[in-house]
Amino acid sequence: IWSRISQYVIGEIYINSADTADPAEFKTRVDNLLDAWVNSELPRISVAAARDTLMQEFLRVLTIQDPDEVFTSLKEEVKRACSNEFQWNPNSISKIRSVQELMLRDDVVQSRTDWDKAIRFMKSTLDNEFRHTTGVLETQRSPGTLWQWATWTRPSQDQRKHTALMSELQMYFAEGSTAKASIGLDDMSAIQHSLKRKHGVDCSEDEIMSVYRLLYKRNFLDRALKSASYCQSKFGYPEEACVASNSLHCSDVLLFWRLQNMLRATVNMLRLEAMDYKTEIQEDIRRVLNEIDENPHHKQQLINGKRVTLSEEIEVLRLLQTKLDEFTRQMKKEGKLR
Repeated sequence: IWSRISQYVIGEIYINSADTADPAEFKTRVDNLLDAWVNSELPRISVAAARDTLMQEFLRVLTIQDPDEVFTSLKEEVKRACSNEFQWNPNSISKIRSVQELMLRDDVVQSRTDWDKAIRFMKSTLDNEFRHTTGVLETQRSPGTLWQWATWTRPSQDQRKHTALMSELQMYFAEGSTAKASIGLDDMSAIQHSLKRKHGVDCSEDEIMSVYRLLYKRNFLDRALKSASYCQSKFGYPEEACVASNSLHCSDVLLFWRLQNMLRATVNMLRLEAMDYKTEIQEDIRRVLNEIDENPHHKQQLINGKRVTLSEEIEVLRLLQTKLDEFTRQMKKEGKLR
């Protein structure tokens, strides 16, 4: 579930809500976004993830040793038929929504243990996203002079443009400054003029904003990681006593604690429901296999490969040899062959 929602949580909820130095306003924004999300997409995403995971686990049963790929088509047909027919009970969406609403509205971390778990989850999530964002930026940048010399390559036009953009936009993320989530019209015009004058490149507003958003996101995640490390020892402290580098006074730790609780409760509930579907999926697989077995033509289409072809050829040769031996015996019996 987390792999499907993490991008939305970080980009649409965390980063968008954190564009303030007021922890109370941050919490209000988070609450509003979470409420809207739970009432729209989150329960459906959770159920879809559970369904797909359950199907993957049961269809592993069909992953048998098959070096000659005789059963490849058969396995794919069983997977297709079972996947199309199996549906999670739509009534569970409302039950999941109730559980998620309850967990996401709990805004008090009860113990130091819970606080530490939330911090670990927060740091792990932010670190993975920071590495990913940095990787995206690096793939867009021109390779260094030494690399170009060693590999006899030259940067592409897009790479030169992105390198110029990153160089020009870095001033908005200088140490000690507070970066804004977007660029004003006056700044946009100044950047375009500077890019043309210094680097000889023309960039549209969309191209500039695309790179700026990535740089803003990396800068945000870097400050959030430093804040998470700072907040690790601040359990039980009043907000005004917490001076985290992202100016949220450790209130964002609460967001990750709520998310972690929601995920745990959702998974536990879906796991219990999945147990009820175990027998149903097993019966579906058995029924599909029986239907295929009762249809010789379909079975012949699905079970194929070199080994099957070779077996069929051997069987034909055996039949021919039998007929030849029978013909020879008959000829000898009638005295037409000695």
